[in-house]
Amino acid sequence: MQNSLWKRPELVFTASSLLELTAALDDGQTFFITDDSQQEKLQKLPWLRVIDSNCARNIEAIMAVSGKAARYVGVGGCAALDVARACAHVADRPLLLIPTFLSTSCISVDRSVLKYEGKFRASKTRAPETVFILDEFLETADNPTVLRAARAGFGDFFAGISAAIDYSFQKGNCSRSEVEELAAFYFNAVDWVLNRFGGFNRMAMRRLARYSHASSLMVIKRGNTELSAGGEHKLYYAIMESHLYNGSLKPFHGELVAAGSLMNVWAFARQTGAHDLLQKFRAMCARLGLPVDLAGLEQIGLSCADMVAGLMHIENSGSLLAVTAREISPESFVRKVFDEQSE
Repeated sequence: MQNSLWKRPELVFTASSLLELTAALDDGQTFFITDDSQQEKLQKLPWLRVIDSNCARNIEAIMAVSGKAARYVGVGGCAALDVARACAHVADRPLLLIPTFLSTSCISVDRSVLKYEGKFRASKTRAPETVFILDEFLETADNPTVLRAARAGFGDFFAGISAAIDYSFQKGNCSRSEVEELAAFYFNAVDWVLNRFGGFNRMAMRRLARYSHASSLMVIKRGNTELSAGGEHKLYYAIMESHLYNGSLKPFHGELVAAGSLMNVWAFARQTGAHDLLQKFRAMCARLGLPVDLAGLEQIGLSCADMVAGLMHIENSGSLLAVTAREISPESFVRKVFDEQSE
């Protein structure tokens, strides 16, 4: 159901540094929430809480010391932004966000993913009034973490195609025409990657921010995440909650989601014969540096066995991933997508 009472968050690109922007926002009534990556830069702010995760306990701790805050500002990666959204929601105060990594497609959304006793749970919280994209966080040269985060950001964004597949599958109309209509915006973005993407330069990073912002707005307007998160996200949560990954190399959210999306597009091609869409999606992932084979999975900390175990954890979800895994076996599914790369 579309949400008719929604405010459109504003996306602002700025050359101001993080220190300059936060100094301008620090009016004595603003509470800042950040993560370890920005702690050193922001440590002089009088009202600052540094969080180490998106655990729900952080919200209660922050609310105990921020009761007089007139607004909240979240600075950092996904965890800091999710916690800031939740705090602003609980306090019913305005919210501003400053993403320092474009690693997910939810920079402007009105929802938070929080961890409760080891389990992830998404809930509606508060959309930001403004999202600031700073030039200093768009530089990927000589910064492998920012580059990897950007790849993951594109991976999370393109889950919109996988979600449209699952949505259509659940509704009993998993046809090419239906999926292409539901995911038209994302398919246009696939064409941009294949035809115009020239590396992770400033132009591409700004486009990634715009894609993420637009995807967030669609979630707010619809009032749900049905067309932005499907079986690929169920697979992600199953793997992360059960720690089914290389302990020394933890996959980024968007990297693992992209792998699940590729599997879902493969399953869709198997059902409908849309192998050209699969080829385009795989080529897009390869161009962005997202995993398309077993070596790519290993690079983000996942083995074939990890993916198989993850599929077994979601076997009762009713998603196309689960149904396909039951039909051809989880290991055969993973190997056909990432080892044999068959159609």
